[in-house]
Amino acid sequence: MICQHFGYTNESVIQPKSNSSYPDACMHINRCSTNNMTTIDDIPKQCDVFYGSDYSDYDNLYKEINCIPAQLADGASKLQGRVEAGLFGQLNSICSLGFDSRAANVLCASLGYKRGATQLWMNSYFGAGSLSIYKRNITCSGDEISLELCNHSDMEIPGCDNKNVVGLECEGDIIKIEPLFATRPYEGIVDGYHGDLRYDIVGNVSSTTAQTLCAMLGYGRMGFSGRAIPGRTLDYFKQYVNCSGTERSISECVGDIEYCVIRGQDNCLRQSSIYQHVTLFCSAYKIQGLRLGPDGKLLMEINGRQWGSCIDYFSSQTAQSACRIIGYSGNVTFTGLTGGTNDEEIMGTLVCSANATTVENCELKHQFSYQPYRLDSACTQYVLLTCGNSNTGR
Repeated sequence: MICQHFGYTNESVIQPKSNSSYPDACMHINRCSTNNMTTIDDIPKQCDVFYGSDYSDYDNLYKEINCIPAQLADGASKLQGRVEAGLFGQLNSICSLGFDSRAANVLCASLGYKRGATQLWMNSYFGAGSLSIYKRNITCSGDEISLELCNHSDMEIPGCDNKNVVGLECEGDIIKIEPLFATRPYEGIVDGYHGDLRYDIVGNVSSTTAQTLCAMLGYGRMGFSGRAIPGRTLDYFKQYVNCSGTERSISECVGDIEYCVIRGQDNCLRQSSIYQHVTLFCSAYKIQGLRLGPDGKLLMEINGRQWGSCIDYFSSQTAQSACRIIGYSGNVTFTGLTGGTNDEEIMGTLVCSANATTVENCELKHQFSYQPYRLDSACTQYVLLTCGNSNTGR
């Protein structure tokens, strides 16, 4: 309501400020019945308003509201649509005859998509909408933070009507992986970036969503998701992101950026642990070969590297199958061995079907598929396997 009052869109980001130079809150606005609100004048009627600072409130922080100066309407995703911008106190659609690629880049940047526009439609592709059409020429250098700061012509452009309302598509947010292990850059906690703003991705995600995010990162549509508790305070975040499988950017998936507003008493640190952070494991983890090391350690070849097998969930059935695949027969025994610093890394546990004869009958049970993604949860015991064979020994 506050943003609309000043001619902007109805989206905003609330950022609590803890800097001591800010004053205490002059009022508290809580429990608003937003369905019954149409203007800013409804706030006293539909909200609980308390004047003065309430020192019993552990979130007694100054609030700053940032109103978003534009929106994209009626597009297939959040990244595209008819341009509707707050210009000089009024929300308008914009005539395409006075709008170019630089103006499009400024518009996208003002929405937080600082990589700019990818496509521009000049022919009311997303409909004309119901707003009045802004008919002045908009000339931007490309560095402005909103269309209002660009140059605007004094005269209206002839010929602007419902047939030439501008629409565009922006380049969406990017995601990055924070790996715990340098040898596995395709695994890690996922972070999103909305312009200069970093946000966490928290909550459960589906297999389709995980594989879609992996495809966005360039690893192909494969892999799975896990959970992490990194022990950091939650600031900006997206919760329960949901992708259908066709998206090219996380901005197209379901899920909005939120802010952990209640900052007192370590609430946002606790929320980080409760929600848990999404981790991605962007690999098919296909086992390409098995062998025994000189000391009898079971080694798996995955992604062109040798990895040890964790003793957790390792079974006699898998031990028998592993010896058979490697080329041994006879009695089989195995035990766990805590590795040293120069040993091969452990990625997970080898699991083979009964009577397996090739690695096609085996798979990796990733160690972080059943426990949080953190260093102190990593498996440290290797499988030491003895395959009885009178011809070759181990």
